[in-house]
Amino acid sequence: ASDVYKRQGLPPAPPTDAEQLARSLEVLTRKLRANPCIKEVTLQAASAKPLLIKWVRVVPILFISDDSNVVTNIWLASEDGVWLLQLRPFSSLEGLDGLPVEVYAARFETPQLTATLPASLKRATRLAIMLRPYRDRLGLRSLCVGQDPVTQDIQVLTRKGSRILWDTFDAPPAATLSDEDKIRRLLEYVRVWHSLDEPAGPYFFDNRFPTSLLLSLIHISEPTRQ
Repeated sequence: ASDVYKRQGLPPAPPTDAEQLARSLEVLTRKLRANPCIKEVTLQAASAKPLLIKWVRVVPILFISDDSNVVTNIWLASEDGVWLLQLRPFSSLEGLDGLPVEVYAARFETPQLTATLPASLKRATRLAIMLRPYRDRLGLRSLCVGQDPVTQDIQVLTRKGSRILWDTFDAPPAATLSDEDKIRRLLEYVRVWHSLDEPAGPYFFDNRFPTSLLLSLIHISEPTRQ
């Protein structure tokens, strides 16, 4: 508690006087609600724990160079589509709320703290959080935005090299399946074949439309990032 007070420019310990404590908590609550890392703050004046804080879910965005295909920069983004923090390129990404999202650096502006993400990255961030619980069952590695330099798209990548085309931003939303239906279709494929990379992958899947789950082989010679 003292650390939270210090970070918000308040005294190092909560006041003992009830009236001063109430005013102090109101000030702290307002400041915390303005923090982009915090989703919700509830003031419970009569409780032994007067502040209930709900943190935003966080997704790592990996910026990749077009020429060398290596990670040059990592930022954290919130589920609400705000840039939160820049990390070192080799920082651990364990324990975060969403799958990593890979983007090609030359196709996006340099992030600014607390600025809003572009629409395509907002969409990818929400999808990365939605897919995180299925990471192991579907063998997922990451999402990729802008793989196609002409059409802005979102692809989901497996650990063994398969790619699932999830969205293209020039396609009418009404023509595509819902995310829930797309996930169910992949789970059904894995139920039959035990992996998205079987029986003879890696594959390129088109998972956008309701007619079928179209797939084609990916040539092994195509470079994939580990």
